[in-house]
Formats: sequence, structure tokens, C-alpha cells
Amino acid sequence: MREYTDFDGLKKYIPVMSDTEVHRVGLNRLSCGQAAEQGWHYRRKSKKRMRITGYTGTSEEVTIPAEIGGFAVNDIGSLAFAGSSVKSIAVPETVKKLGAGCFANSRLESIVFANGVKDIPERAFADCRCLKQAELPFTLKTIGREAFAGCSALSHIDIPRFCLTVSERAFARTRLSSFTLPVSPHLMDGTAFEDTPLEDNFDIIASRLDNCIRILRLSPSRSCPRIRSPKGTTIVFGRNSIPADISFDLDLRECRYVEIDRHSFGYKRWLAYANILLPQGHRPVRLPEYVTTNRYDKRLFCLRKARVPVIETTLPVAVLNERCIDNLFLRELRLNAVALPDEDDEPMEIFGKICYSLEKVSWVEGGRRYTKYIPDCGLDIEQKRSLLKAFVLKRTDNGCTLFDRSVVDRFFANIPQKDKPKLSLLERTIIALDVLRSDPKEDEDSLDIYTRFLDGKKIKILKKAHNLPEKYAALLQKYYSGEKLS
Repeated sequence: MREYTDFDGLKKYIPVMSDTEVHRVGLNRLSCGQAAEQGWHYRRKSKKRMRITGYTGTSEEVTIPAEIGGFAVNDIGSLAFAGSSVKSIAVPETVKKLGAGCFANSRLESIVFANGVKDIPERAFADCRCLKQAELPFTLKTIGREAFAGCSALSHIDIPRFCLTVSERAFARTRLSSFTLPVSPHLMDGTAFEDTPLEDNFDIIASRLDNCIRILRLSPSRSCPRIRSPKGTTIVFGRNSIPADISFDLDLRECRYVEIDRHSFGYKRWLAYANILLPQGHRPVRLPEYVTTNRYDKRLFCLRKARVPVIETTLPVAVLNERCIDNLFLRELRLNAVALPDEDDEPMEIFGKICYSLEKVSWVEGGRRYTKYIPDCGLDIEQKRSLLKAFVLKRTDNGCTLFDRSVVDRFFANIPQKDKPKLSLLERTIIALDVLRSDPKEDEDSLDIYTRFLDGKKIKILKKAHNLPEKYAALLQKYYSGEKLS
């Protein structure tokens, strides 16, 4: 087996902290006539403010007017310079807001902002293939999604030191080979550097302060898929810092503290896997279904791979992650206890995509065992998956609950959807019988929609009852004879 590689043996890029200087831009005050003569297009927003909506002048180097006709220009509208041939733009301090795509797909080569703008919006400079220099304002707080994506000439960027958020794919498909880092990079999305020389040339992009390493992007080469962290350090994985197309083993057992959750992983996952060894005593975390850890390997193996029809287990906090039960052979699952981490209130589906054979789920809640039945025949794969989504673990005032019958009710209501045919009469019959023989919970809605269906369609159902599986034909006979279903 291949040996682990220490962090020190990886190619790392650790950017320096930002020391952004204040940029000065002259205040250009124009009358309405002068603005029209120079090719500025604008619109009044209020009694005191003006928005630039376009520019059709001939100059290749322009300064955004600070005033037009006595009104302060504080806004550059969406697509205002999109496709423009202007090569250099200076933005004065009066401008506080930029519209989405305001400079997109233009021939812009450089832009300078005076302090004022707080947000670079979505795709503001997208596909500006000539852009080489962008001097951002000290006041900047947010760089939006794909803000500089496709700026293939951009090789360096100074991110202002108090910029709190750098969103998804902000610098994707650029020539970015270096950048300066804000003081607090905790909201920097790892996909910001996709398809850049930074991602291609380095295994790790991270910031380091004393013994704390904040991983902004982890993309180890195939030559070192097994990585071991430094001893006694704190490792913090940022959002989407682990891409979706790599497989690796990560040994973090020597760390003093690790901060990682499902948001640290890329949202697309195909054939890759990840195995992460966490420190002893590490708090419970929710990770994607393809990630295994030393905290619950054996139990997850049972829940996913064991070739047995019945599994009885406790599902403690350490085991839980999205769709953690995904077993092709499982027919019955008996859970003795379920729980959510104290800090996590988000509902969580527990069944994966291949639980085709599952017929029965029971669990203990509030000292009582509940049993729910799932049709094991008569439904196709997609219909079965839709029903399994009812098993959602979520927090309640009294603890945790594992079942949301409203999911089944909506599915049974048989409302036609795009690319989803309506349920047949016998498919609805099978679902109704399984709901009626399951244990109802106190907070569940009335079962009237199922009894009304079976009673109202009695003649039609009985005509086709010979096509039902033997088990459901017997249940149907019990129902119409007034016996209790079991």
C-alpha cells in the first residue's frame, strides 16, 4: 500500500496577507449636455442619484462621472459596459453599486476603483479576456459568483484585506498564479480557483497563522493521494475546498482540532471516494455519503455493504451523514435509537439510491417503537426512491423524528409532473395498504385520503385485484372484510 505523504512534502501555495492601498480617482463633474456629448447614457434613480446605463463615446480611457447635472452618480447598471471597446476605466468614490455583468465580455484591460464599492456582483467582469489589472477598493466586502470568470489575461489579484466573501468560481478559467489574501478568508469558496494555474501547479492552497492551517483548496496530484497532516495543528477546511473529482486518503489523527463538514466537499461526485481519519474524541460531523472516516467505518459497512436481509442497529450521532444507509440487499431495518448532532437542525434523508429491496423500517421514538412499510413490488425504481424520501431525520421539540408522512401523501395525491407518469390504480392501492398497516404517529395527519380511495374505488380495485401480488391481495381482502391490517 502506498505510504502517506506529509503536508510538508506537498506543493503548497500560501498567499501573503493583503495590504491594499487606497486608490485615488478624480471627480469628474459634467452637465447633462457634456455627458450626452461624451457618449454617456444615464437614468435618474431619485432626487439626488444617477445611474450610468451605457457608454457610446469614442474614448478608450474613461473616468466614470462623479456627477451629471448636479446629481451624484452612485450606480453602474447591469450590462452597462457589456461588449464595450473601452480599455481603461476609473471608478470614483461616489459609485457605491455595480449591476450584474456590468463589464462582461468587454475589451477592458484595466480598471481602478476608488473606495466606495462594497460588492463586485455576479459575472461583473466575466469573459473580459483582455483584463490584466483590477485594482479593487479597500471598502470591498464581497466578490460574487463568477465575477472574474474567463478573464484569461488576469494573472494576479489583490483581494482587499477585509473582503469577507469570495464566491463560487469567482476567478475560474483565469491565468491566476498569485493573489493576496484577506485577513479573514473563512468565506472564500474553494471553487474560486477552478481551472487556474494555481490549481494546476499546487496540491494545496491554504492560509497559515501560527498552528492553524485554513485549507482553501485541496487538489493533490495522483502521485500523492494519501496525505498526513502536521502534528498538533488546527486544520480548517473551507467551503468546497475539496473538489469532487479526486480520490484520496487524509490522515488527520495527529491534529489538535479539525473543522470539516459536508459543505467542505464539492457538490458533484461520480467515481471518486474519500477516507478521512479524524482525531480521537472529535465531535460528530455530517459528511457526504461517499466519505468514510475512522469514526464509523464498521457500522457504515454493515449499513451499505452487508449481504443480509435484516439489520438491527443503533444509529448514533457519529454514524449520521446524508443517505448513510444504501444497501442493495436490505429488506428490513430495525433502529434502536436515532439522534442528530446538537448543532445541526437541518433535516436529513437517511436512505441512498439503491435500497430497492427495502420493505420495512422500524425505530424507537419517545420510548415507543414505530413500524413503517414500503412497497417491495409494483413500483419502479424512481417511485421507490420518492417514497424513501419520507424517511427524513429532523429535530422536534421532543427530540428527533424519522418520518415525514406528508412526503407519502403528496406522492399518493398523484399530481402529474413533467416526465413522471401518473400512478396506476394498483400502484396507489399498494401504497394505501402499506400506509394503513403502518403504525401512525400522534402528529400525523388523518388517514382519510387512503380509506376514501380504497372505499371509493372498491369496484374497480376488486376487478383488478387478481393482478396484485399475493401478499397485497390478502391485505386487500382483510381491509374490505373489516379486519385489522398487520
